[in-house]
Amino acid sequence: MLIGDDTALPAIARTLETLPPNHRAVVLLDTRETEKSYPLFSHAWMEVHRCQKGGDETLHALLRHVVLPATDKLHVWIAAEISVVRTLRDHLVNEEAVPRAQIRAAGYWRRGDDDDTLADVN
Repeated sequence: MLIGDDTALPAIARTLETLPPNHRAVVLLDTRETEKSYPLFSHAWMEVHRCQKGGDETLHALLRHVVLPATDKLHVWIAAEISVVRTLRDHLVNEEAVPRAQIRAAGYWRRGDDDDTLADVN
């Protein structure tokens, strides 16, 4: 599972392109980009859910509505604004029982922060 906002799109696109056909990728995006303006490609089976950046739906709302694969096979990569990443990671661990070791979470930016450094929230 790959979850991110506009800042994570390049990394998500690269990851999807490297997945083999026998993998399943669930992608949750909070972005201004559409499938037409920023198409994603993968040899893997891919399920993409998008919410509009700044809209009423959020990544957390998308995550609550997605059927997750069995947790023993689930690996999650999250990159977005740091508070969003923490909320998503906590939901996965506490509500979905995904082991922390199977989640890689990175806060790519902080709301209201001019610092461009990455923050590790694991």
